[in-house]
Amino acid sequence: MIGIYRLFFVFLFFSVNANLWSQNHSFFDLNSNTFDRQGISFIPINNDMFVLHSLVGGPKKSDFESTFYYDYTDMLYKMDSDLNVLDSVRFPPFQGYGLRLYGGIKLSDSVISVSGLAYDSLSGDYQVYMAWLNDDFEILNEYIWGNNEVPEGLYPPRQNKAGNLVQLGWYPNNPSTGMRQHFYQEFLPSGELLRFVEDSSSVQRFDIVSFGNEGKYAQYSSESLTILNPDFSTDTVIAIPSNADFWLRRFGLLNDSTFYVGGDIKVDSQVYDSDPAIIPIDMDGQIFPVIHAGAVDTIDFFAEFKLISDGYLLSGTKNAYPGLPSFFMVNKLDLDFQKVYSTSYGDGVRSYILYDLIAMHDGGCIATGRAENYDPNFLYNTRNDLILVRFDGNGVLVGQPKVIEDHPSLMLAPNPATGLVAILGQKACWVSAEIFDIEGRVVSRLKVESCSFFDVQHLSTGLFLVRLTTESGLNGFVRMVKL
Repeated sequence: MIGIYRLFFVFLFFSVNANLWSQNHSFFDLNSNTFDRQGISFIPINNDMFVLHSLVGGPKKSDFESTFYYDYTDMLYKMDSDLNVLDSVRFPPFQGYGLRLYGGIKLSDSVISVSGLAYDSLSGDYQVYMAWLNDDFEILNEYIWGNNEVPEGLYPPRQNKAGNLVQLGWYPNNPSTGMRQHFYQEFLPSGELLRFVEDSSSVQRFDIVSFGNEGKYAQYSSESLTILNPDFSTDTVIAIPSNADFWLRRFGLLNDSTFYVGGDIKVDSQVYDSDPAIIPIDMDGQIFPVIHAGAVDTIDFFAEFKLISDGYLLSGTKNAYPGLPSFFMVNKLDLDFQKVYSTSYGDGVRSYILYDLIAMHDGGCIATGRAENYDPNFLYNTRNDLILVRFDGNGVLVGQPKVIEDHPSLMLAPNPATGLVAILGQKACWVSAEIFDIEGRVVSRLKVESCSFFDVQHLSTGLFLVRLTTESGLNGFVRMVKL
């Protein structure tokens, strides 16, 4: 019996046939952990449309073993500027690996690319995963690479001056040097790998941007600003004095000669307070004065810094202290970094944690993040919803926030099953069930009785994936062990 349970957890990461994923995109956030929404980010498509990536889940402890394993769910939502969901998809496993995406980028009018970690937690096998998708979320190309030792050393993909995709990451510490082993990958928009470069230098890379007519790159760490040539060889290293009061979160480009680092800086007059701020740095190593953009009477955290036509948007979380109400915060700065407005959103009850910001063509923006409820006795979040908020060009709230709830995970009872099975967890009227084996083949199509029951006594013993369908054509997926 224990062996079957062990196989059940291995099956968490088995691949499902690609056709299963591409036929009907589901709006349900399935098999999610309502306690832990790990990442939320935007992929701009055009002036009126974007893709929202949401990663739900985290490390979990096995009920049958004293070990932890990853369990993540990646969701992509195609949305318009009015916050309407046009399409959505739950990203599938790949070649038996679970996936944890770190972000994506638009490569052309019809192609986006996403990248992340492919993992098998039980065996300790970790790989780099990349995929290219069209507007309908159909996978055009997939790529997996690694040496079974890539833990979580990836950054979101970037597009360089040539229009190619650049992926930056690192291995664990190099045994001979004690330093991280960094790597750079450059791909054509179609997904063809152009170059792979490894770097064993002592610089701990933070992020990478492409700049200049020659297509050079710049990287920032807590100690230096490094200029790289187009082939990723080092051009110049500029020493940067460290700031013990500054918590680095972002690195980016203001123009072809000035970079910025963004993060939280301690406010001298407030012992426990911090303030979202950016520090401009030019290629000669000159550090310009700190630009504060928070409400310094509270604890404010940096989230994103975006360049717009007439200035900058700096966003974060206001009053970000565990267990207390917090708010989305957006500040608009003009081109001289003077504050134009500061706006925030929250209900004064839940904790609103801002993750990402996207500028809209009308001068407004959309902020997204999570809203949490806390148990005051234990100070942890007991519910976690994905929230989108639209502001106009003056920082005024437009319409109502968009809430995409974390639906409870679908469950079958009993599971492992022998005969009649009940569907639990999501309030929907299920009408049919398709049963897939571990190779992605359909082995049975069943009618669901009374919206919530079907019989599997005819199935052979094994591990299966069940696709449930409602009358309106929405799908839900749940894993099942048959005894």
